[in-house]
Amino acid sequence: MQSPQSKLSERAIAEAWARITIQLWRKNLTRMKIGQNSSGDLNRSFKYKVIAGPQENVGLLKIAFNYYGKFH
Repeated sequence: MQSPQSKLSERAIAEAWARITIQLWRKNLTRMKIGQNSSGDLNRSFKYKVIAGPQENVGLLKIAFNYYGKFH
């Protein structure tokens, strides 16, 4: 199925949304000074997966990253 405003499929829209979301999360990590003294593994760990049906209808969008942190 396509968006009524564009020629993009639901899958293409979901993938674009996931890329933008990850980009914003990475920017916030930098802004909040999280992971700056590390190897960058957290920043590189962001991944996404879009699962769509045969007509490109999105059934699931997963965003994952490695879980790091200090616990007190």
